[in-house]
Amino acid sequence: IATTSTAGKILQVVSTTKTDQFSATTEDAWTDITGLSVAITPSATSSKVLFRAMVNVGSDQSVSVPAMRVLRDSTAIGVGDAAGTRGQATAVFGAADDWLALGVPIDVMDSPSSTSELTYKVQYYKSQSSTIYVNSSYRDTNGSGIDFRYSSIVYVMEIGA
Repeated sequence: IATTSTAGKILQVVSTTKTDQFSATTEDAWTDITGLSVAITPSATSSKVLFRAMVNVGSDQSVSVPAMRVLRDSTAIGVGDAAGTRGQATAVFGAADDWLALGVPIDVMDSPSSTSELTYKVQYYKSQSSTIYVNSSYRDTNGSGIDFRYSSIVYVMEIGA
């Protein structure tokens, strides 16, 4: 009797690429990064979903507590353990020179136990009056030869279990 198994196989991939600039000043609150979300409908409750992203972030160097997290619908995933009043995040992005953006890789393996459509997205958090930029540097000037515009990508892969 021949049987087929999907264990460990990539069953589907869904992705989105953000090429436009995003700037934000919201502080002391988790805030969506527009354009960095993707939806997937797993084919089995036993499937795992691998979330991967590369987010290019610039700042004005005064960003305090610069962090990112991944949400599955409204649930934070891939974050550190709760500890007192400390925040829970997936990644830190740090401050860059004013002419530079830093590439922040994010990888989270999720076990959603669902066959409903799920939306995965990236959020940022900062606690100081400052601005962060996605896909550009803070300076972002023409003709300098060292200021670039970037793209960021988010993708999810359903993996059979």
